[in-house]
Amino acid sequence: MIGAVNHPNMEWSKKEYENCKALARIAVIVELFIITSFLYLGMEKDYILFMSFGMILCAFLLALGKITKQVKTNEKDGTKEFAGNLGKSSMG
Repeated sequence: MIGAVNHPNMEWSKKEYENCKALARIAVIVELFIITSFLYLGMEKDYILFMSFGMILCAFLLALGKITKQVKTNEKDGTKEFAGNLGKSSMG
């Protein structure tokens, strides 16, 4: 679940998608390490709470995009793409 969503306008290859997914997982590990370090060092709970809320919001929005079927599979290499209409003009 932790990873990236391939938007059709980006047109990532399978390798690019896997690299982005790996970097997203590394970022989550670093963020968790920072939050636990701040807890251990005694930083104010409010700051830690807002950092945690940011991570939870990102995960929720990624899951919501996948639950509402805004992800489709690319036939060429099996990667998933975001099926929204961003970048398309509704005028003219």
